Amino acid sequence: MSILTDLREKYGIRIKELVAEGEAIKEEATLVPGGTSENWVTRRVPRLPDSYRVDTTRFFKWKTNCLSVLDAIIPHNHLHRRTLQTFQKHVTGYKNIQWAIGVLNGIGEDFDRNLLITSVAEIEYEVSCDYLDTAKALLNAQGVPDSNITTAAVLTGIALERRLRRLWAEHNASAEATDKNKRLGALIDELKKADVINETKAKQLRAWADIRNHAAHGDQEQFTVRDLKHMIDGAKDFLAELK
Repeated sequence: MSILTDLREKYGIRIKELVAEGEAIKEEATLVPGGTSENWVTRRVPRLPDSYRVDTTRFFKWKTNCLSVLDAIIPHNHLHRRTLQTFQKHVTGYKNIQWAIGVLNGIGEDFDRNLLITSVAEIEYEVSCDYLDTAKALLNAQGVPDSNITTAAVLTGIALERRLRRLWAEHNASAEATDKNKRLGALIDELKKADVINETKAKQLRAWADIRNHAAHGDQEQFTVRDLKHMIDGAKDFLAELK
């Protein structure tokens, strides 16, 4: 299972957990009888409607958890952002819980059906950046061991390969199913043929792929640590351009 798939499943599970928690909070709310209030003009004593009181600490913890998950999966330019703002402002107690549960279910369903495409790309971008940050950290110590160099190069290659594979899938509906085993060099060639990247960018990507391959096969004399650091920085810039 890829890290991206794992994250998607974890978000899906978390949304279901929050729906269940919201339903439990609503179910366990305490009934507060309405009482009466005399109208001094008409002398009538109408009975006020009943209300419900929730566990405040539990409710606001749940609301905070909901906002965290929704903020993570809703793309920044998506229409659902308005719903998120409404959620934050107006979900204040028992009377709003059912609406909030509906929002969680609706957005969760869109996410599960891969309709929030931009959010998938954003998650993938963050995962790839984590790989690159880890790779860079491995090269910061004095006297970098060969194992760190190999790991850093492989992590950077993984970050590039994941993004290029997604880029290819975005331009070829069947790519994710039929080309899931396509390697980094082949992905670069296919993207160049499809005019998704130009020859200059393809040449740079091939050079990075060579560094990754040399490191993976123990041929570290074919490049320097400085070359690898430049590769990591360049890969991060490349990913940012595609975000």
